[in-house]
Amino acid sequence: MSDRLRLLILSPRYYPKEDPRAYRWKHLAEAMVGQGHEVHVICARHGLAARKEVFKGVYIHRAGHANLMDWFYDLSKTRDRRDQASRTPSGMDQKSNKRFSFIRVFHFFWRHLYWPDGSWIWFFPARKKAIELLKKQPFDGLISVSLPFTAHLTGYHCLQRFPDLTWIIDIGDPFALLLEAPKNNHFLYDRCNMSTEKKVLENAKHIVVTVEATRQLYLKHFSLPKEKISVMPPIYHFPTIPEIRISPFDPNKKHLSYFGSFYTNIRSPESLLLLLDRVKTLFPQFSTTIQVHLFGYIAPEFLPLFKKYRHLKDMIKLHGLVPRAVAAKSVFASDLLLNIGNTTSYQLPSKVVEYGGSGKPIVHLSNVTPDAFTLFLSNYPMLLQLNSEQFLRKEQEVKKFVEFVKNQPAVELAEEEL
Repeated sequence: MSDRLRLLILSPRYYPKEDPRAYRWKHLAEAMVGQGHEVHVICARHGLAARKEVFKGVYIHRAGHANLMDWFYDLSKTRDRRDQASRTPSGMDQKSNKRFSFIRVFHFFWRHLYWPDGSWIWFFPARKKAIELLKKQPFDGLISVSLPFTAHLTGYHCLQRFPDLTWIIDIGDPFALLLEAPKNNHFLYDRCNMSTEKKVLENAKHIVVTVEATRQLYLKHFSLPKEKISVMPPIYHFPTIPEIRISPFDPNKKHLSYFGSFYTNIRSPESLLLLLDRVKTLFPQFSTTIQVHLFGYIAPEFLPLFKKYRHLKDMIKLHGLVPRAVAAKSVFASDLLLNIGNTTSYQLPSKVVEYGGSGKPIVHLSNVTPDAFTLFLSNYPMLLQLNSEQFLRKEQEVKKFVEFVKNQPAVELAEEEL
């Protein structure tokens, strides 16, 4: 028997999309190819990207759209998209934003009806393409990747047609148990969500999650053997720092940078804006010595928050979603890194390994206890954790931040320490 495997990965988010799931599986798939395996990926269509191509040895099959928003982007030939580098923080120019308003209103009503999640429209073309490939040649393994849960539902249906497949599921976020940001109408579909996820978990050969808290959550709510579910944290894959130009940082200021997006009920910029507001009030002179950079897509629903704190505009610079190479170079051009914690204890942002691998001082605004970000970097020597709820009540928390920023020398941890 040959050691060479033929693997099929189901993930609507894949190259050239720019998000954590796409990064994770692009590098894993290419690493598998490097080990001599044959890897096929079924993902969603993306702009002008070819429907079928071989990229770095991986066979990519693009079928259907990941969601209604992607369909809208392609239909309207929108240049700025929320999942690729753009010229605006929200990922859309003014003209596109007006057209987006209609689809946003439509989505507001439709999201109360669709199932299992916003990627429901990808299910049928993805299943069709998967069955076509599975009929054509034998595969040794099937891997489905969430979010979205639709990918696992597609994998489950493939398993019904090809029961001898070894099926592994990689879970980025829970589905039925994610009540803080439900992926559908839980009032209508709660029982259906639980029963469907239970079937998926029971039929998969193995389950992978990114943090121990998620593993414990699944063991608690579903009757699973402990050995069936493993933790595989985010992978570290920082690109070589390229010889490219980035917007110059003012040498007379200290620069603090946040990298990532914001999500309703999960992660909001408000705790950071509140901290900066308190800094400006309590330490006005210090506030003129720092510059805060936000790199990442900012959804339109968060823009009113920035208007509310418009008096902080001199302290904050919005960069929008930038190319990965620009983000990498900006990490090392910053004096300190900022992170805003999730409101859940079982979700770990993928950037945690890149923050830790940077060797830079990190300020983390925690919103929950226990905090997955803090636990992951528990032995990191230059981490300041602040409780977001304390900024208004305790001046001491604000002072901690000011002293931490002031006292950080412009040095990074040695490679051996990292």
